Parts: sequence; C-alpha cells; structure tokens
Amino acid sequence: MYQITKNIKGGKNVAQNVNRKREDIDEQYKWKLEDIYSSDALIEEDFKRVKDLLPQEQDIKGTLGKSAAHLKKALQWVEELERKAEKLYVYSRMRRDEDNGDSNYQAMFDRMEGLNIQVGSATSFMVPEIIAIPDNDIKSFMEDADLKLYQFYIEEVLRQKEHILSAAEERLLAMSADISIAPGNVFTMLNNADIKFPVIKNEKGEEVELTKGRYGSFMESSERRVRQDAFKGLYSSYSKLKNTLGATLGASIKKDVFYARARQYPSALEASLDQDNVPVEV
Repeated sequence: MYQITKNIKGGKNVAQNVNRKREDIDEQYKWKLEDIYSSDALIEEDFKRVKDLLPQEQDIKGTLGKSAAHLKKALQWVEELERKAEKLYVYSRMRRDEDNGDSNYQAMFDRMEGLNIQVGSATSFMVPEIIAIPDNDIKSFMEDADLKLYQFYIEEVLRQKEHILSAAEERLLAMSADISIAPGNVFTMLNNADIKFPVIKNEKGEEVELTKGRYGSFMESSERRVRQDAFKGLYSSYSKLKNTLGATLGASIKKDVFYARARQYPSALEASLDQDNVPVEV
C-alpha cells in the first residue's frame, strides 16, 4: 500500500505516504540549532547569567536621569539581559517547533518564556524613567557618542510618551504577560500537536495521510476528486475544533483590546500599528 524509499544518508526505510518522524528526515533538510547552543551546559550558563543580572535592577532604578553615563549603564544592562533572554527563547521555541508534542521541549520553552517575562518585569521601570528626564537633559545626554547606538530607541520611547504608564503600572502590565500569552500557546498546541487529519487517496489511488505540508500539493492536483478530498479533509478537522478555536480567538482579541485600553489607544488596531509608527490610514 505504501511506497517505501531508502533514506541513503540515514540508512532507514521510511514510508513516503505517512507522516514521518523527525528522526526519519535527512539531516540536510533540518535546521542546525547546535549553531545557537552546542550543549545544555551553554544553555544553563546563559540562563544563570540572566538570573544573575536581574537583581541589578535595584542599583539602576531611579538613576537614569542623573547623567549620560548612568543612562548608558542602564541601557547596556537591558541590552545584555534582553539579548541573552531572547536567544534562550528563540532556541527553546525552535526546539519545541521540531515536535510540539515533545514534553521535554515544551518544558524548556515554558521555562525560557517565564524567564523573558521576568526580564520584562525587572526592566519595566526603564521607559517611565526615560520619559521623566527633562527634555534639555535628554538632549544633552544624547550628545554623548556612546549613546548614539541607542538614539533610535530613545526617539521611539519619546514618540510614544502619551501611552506610557507609571512605573508601577508598567510592571503590572509586564507581569500580566504570563496570562496574555495563553491564547497563543493554546492555539499552537491545537494547530501543531493535537489536530489530526484524515487519510485520503492520491491520483494513483494510494492512501496518503493528509498534512498541512501536503495540502498545497493536493490542491494543485489535476484530479478534482483529490482536491475536494484534501479541502474537506483539512477543514473538517478544524471544524471539529471550532468551539475551542473560537474561544481561543475570542480570548486573544480581548487581550489586544485590554492592552490598547490600558495604554489609552482608540483601538487595538491603532495600538498594534503604533509599535512600528504606522498610521491607521496606511
């Protein structure tokens, strides 16, 4: 029933018409995440470095307006925190994406996601402090050659000044990320791990497991029956989850509306576009 092909490099027999496991795929078709972290020890090293940097918040908080040197120190602290935390996040997210059903990488991603939320919470005082610096002082600070690297960032912060909250409110919003990410994570698990698609017959009458990857090829088939089976097979699978998907979408929309209102934007659309300085008219 199934066409069997020889994976020359891996030396494995794999069925072309079934949804193959990652270990059955030739290495040349996989991304090489070892280029990001070659060992678990290096992951833990960066994780520990981020955790060690977090307490510096207490020394930096309340100092940004004192001088260009103080502002530079704060910006460099945030930069190192965010670079390392985001690197850990990207690596763990890509590891999870290799197999969203793998509980080990689910746990790793949850851990790194939580770390990024801690970073966001610890650094949440930065923006309120920057906008509190008098205009003349901030202009004077930015004449420092060492701060030129951060000029665009400072300009963007000042541009969005009317939507910045107090330090305490910004911290609360940062901490709420642990809740607001839930709809996206639920959808990811549904869409990439839990949903199951049926087996259909291709042009040769062979049974083939339908996947999102194969869907495009089936929809380009010269046979109407194949295109119809693929279309119905894919969307009927989503239809079975319509109530859960609808509730998840609803929660995501409410999240966007909440943050827009909290920052005093007229709409969630305007709030989203303003992050990139794009007018609603565009």
